[in-house]
Amino acid sequence: MKSNTAQNIVHLGMSEMPAIKPEILTELQREMGLQNCQDVVERAVLELSDRLWNLENQLKKHNLPEVQRIANSLIAISQQIGLTEFASVAQSLANSISHADQTTVRAIAARLLRVGEVSLFYALRFHDDFG
Repeated sequence: MKSNTAQNIVHLGMSEMPAIKPEILTELQREMGLQNCQDVVERAVLELSDRLWNLENQLKKHNLPEVQRIANSLIAISQQIGLTEFASVAQSLANSISHADQTTVRAIAARLLRVGEVSLFYALRFHDDFG
């Protein structure tokens, strides 16, 4: 069954669906309380958003070592809040850089931006749908 957020994502025409491990957010909420968990998720989403913006700028500059560093940081942060698809695509990006295939790097980076947009939106709405 799709949540309201998932239905809204489809309605908005976003083609990527986020994969999330709700048990991670549920466990964070149990350990920290609802408000503290929401604060942590919001800070993580802001940090991920800033890093995605920086990643996009570094791609334009063809600074692949920095793109790889940013991708690795995206993996770590997104895993902490259960954004599994986002982490997986960031891992694919980090891996593709070591092969130095510009076409592949750009394609995966574009997908990461799409997945990132919908995943961050979904993470912010998680507690409204499941909390």
